[in-house]
Amino acid sequence: MDPSCELRVGLGHSADIDGRAAVRAALENAERELGGVEPVAGVILASVEYEHGQILKAVLERWPDLQVTGGTTDGELSSVGGFHPDSVLLILFGGEGLSARAASSENLSADPDAAVRHAVGQLDERRPQLLLSIFAPSSNASHVLNRIHAGLGERGAPVVGGLTGDHRDFEQMKEFVGSEVRTDSLTLLALYGDFEVSWGVSSGWFPLGEEQRVTHSEGNVVYRIGERTAVEAYKHYYSSAENVSLSEYPLALYTNEEGDEHIMRAVLASDVEAGTLTFAGEVPTGSRVCMTEVLEQGVLDGTRQSIQEALENYSGTAPRLAMLFSCAARQWVLGGQTEAELEIARAALPSGASGSVPLAGFYCFGEIVPGEVGSGSELHNETCVSLLLGN
Repeated sequence: MDPSCELRVGLGHSADIDGRAAVRAALENAERELGGVEPVAGVILASVEYEHGQILKAVLERWPDLQVTGGTTDGELSSVGGFHPDSVLLILFGGEGLSARAASSENLSADPDAAVRHAVGQLDERRPQLLLSIFAPSSNASHVLNRIHAGLGERGAPVVGGLTGDHRDFEQMKEFVGSEVRTDSLTLLALYGDFEVSWGVSSGWFPLGEEQRVTHSEGNVVYRIGERTAVEAYKHYYSSAENVSLSEYPLALYTNEEGDEHIMRAVLASDVEAGTLTFAGEVPTGSRVCMTEVLEQGVLDGTRQSIQEALENYSGTAPRLAMLFSCAARQWVLGGQTEAELEIARAALPSGASGSVPLAGFYCFGEIVPGEVGSGSELHNETCVSLLLGN
């Protein structure tokens, strides 16, 4: 049994266009919020526009033993800095009884099984209270999560996180571990200690039109939906088969043979000549699917519902941090109203004598949250995943 942990969190967030100035401001604010507590772990989230090695170096010069992971995003948001498409966000974790271990592996797309084995093998033999995972959207993320769950075995812990992003280019994503900036990699940050964790997930997208069957797929590549190629099936509902437009129109994947429970699968790439669509996660042959649609208000309602679910599942007395892992497509739909997602999340969080619960998060290319008990974590798209940590 891990010792009781008095979790402390420090946030720093700066949109200064100069990377050195941005990380300096983030460091100063995060350290101030910790109130003298030495951090043991950190998550760095940043725009693709910065010199990331410079940012990591500055953080580790201040705390050489800090266990650090993170990556690039499609926008960062926090209660201390608001929303910015280009900024540096630093989340520090400390407190008596808290320990951490960062792990990573490269070449995720070449051999996902080997990459997961290598990363999980770097973790302690203890069961983490929480495993934060940020990795590249370069492979079948559903398979990666299944292998993480299998690799943890009896150390099974809730895995929460997101896939790295960029500014809709789908080719500049980077991941951070320690002082290294990587691409096509998997990162894990295991937090050990007796603290409380809860989560919630909701979308806002809803099924559109008739249900169909996937008649041919291989992992996360779909060849045929019904009698049409995957590209033709999308063109039947949507006028274009371009990546950028289809990223905002996920497939609703029903999770059982009957009922209306479903998760979202977003398109990452298309091959018009072959007629295939590559999704962020697995879409099995024979599965029930449906096209989807969303309204701006639906996106914001999903944010509120996600926070409320996390609060309903929280068994502690004092959340110390709320983290949001929100799909980049949600930002694209909201456009100039993106700040509204942050404000709705903040309004849904409780306030106490010390103020509202601090909040930090990012827009990602896929969201990770535990599924049913014993089933490990699942990949979602077009969702808002809320995570609460505290005592």
